[in-house]
Amino acid sequence: MNKQKWRRRLHRVGWWFSPPRCPLCQRVVAPFARCKECLPEQRKLQMPEGKCSLSVEGVENIFCFWQYKDLIRHGILQMKFQKMPWQAENFVLLILSHKGAYTFIRQFDIIVPVPSRKRKLHGRGYDVPRLLAQAISMAVGIPVAPKGTLVKIKDTPRQVGLDGEQRRKNLQDAF
Repeated sequence: MNKQKWRRRLHRVGWWFSPPRCPLCQRVVAPFARCKECLPEQRKLQMPEGKCSLSVEGVENIFCFWQYKDLIRHGILQMKFQKMPWQAENFVLLILSHKGAYTFIRQFDIIVPVPSRKRKLHGRGYDVPRLLAQAISMAVGIPVAPKGTLVKIKDTPRQVGLDGEQRRKNLQDAF
């Protein structure tokens, strides 16, 4: 049995001691299940069949799970700014409970996380995109690219408060 499979099995044993929690309300949930308390809100924010209005030049497949607002936005901001790095794994479990997510993710050969700003990394103490990539890797068995695969070559202003178009312009030629 390969190393990755052993890690996943050992990781699942850990769920007995630290069970998955809903990243939106913190209630304990079964692995790969959605929180019954948050389900109505999730359904309101869910993108039909993962259809996304976002288009990025050079990117063929974009799968959107939810609209970034209300409870979803709150959970993500909590993970990023309230020192809750363990929520990355819980968000991945929530994502994988979305119909079609596992199949969509499994079509890729490698996961390349977008590097965080160095100042954010030092201030926060953890790299959110890398944590999410590692949690996805653990759940579906796709390797994560080593650090340094994607390198930020231009320091950019913060993304907070920018709309989608402004964010794309902000990151143009940054990697």
